[in-house]
Amino acid sequence: MKVVSALIISLLALVNAPAVAGQHIDPQKLVGIWGSSDDGGETFWGYDQYFTDGSTRSWGTVPQTNIRYEIEAFYNVKQKFDVSNCLTVTNSSHPELMPVGSSWCDEIIEVNDDQLTYRNTDGSLVTLYRQHQLAKR
Repeated sequence: MKVVSALIISLLALVNAPAVAGQHIDPQKLVGIWGSSDDGGETFWGYDQYFTDGSTRSWGTVPQTNIRYEIEAFYNVKQKFDVSNCLTVTNSSHPELMPVGSSWCDEIIEVNDDQLTYRNTDGSLVTLYRQHQLAKR
């Protein structure tokens, strides 16, 4: 369960303008779809979509399982000593793995037009890839 939760958590992120931790990020530039990949962006097992109203949704299949998931959350970019993307789950297809009300912050390391790299809550670096064409759900 911990591994599945960590995978689902690492699905959620942000992005769009070049930035490094500690620099300002305009939250309006986070809007778009990002893909989770284990092969450098060749194939994708999950997607995160950020909306202008501060909401996000994630969907996909947890790698090496048949677990399909859909999650909705609100995100908030916090900028103090670092730049963090903080999320709170509002709806979950698997509340036993990702309960409604779950909340966490990931540290944004680098953002550009094609990739987002962040450090998740377990300290791992995660890279997401911008989807320039609308991802199929």
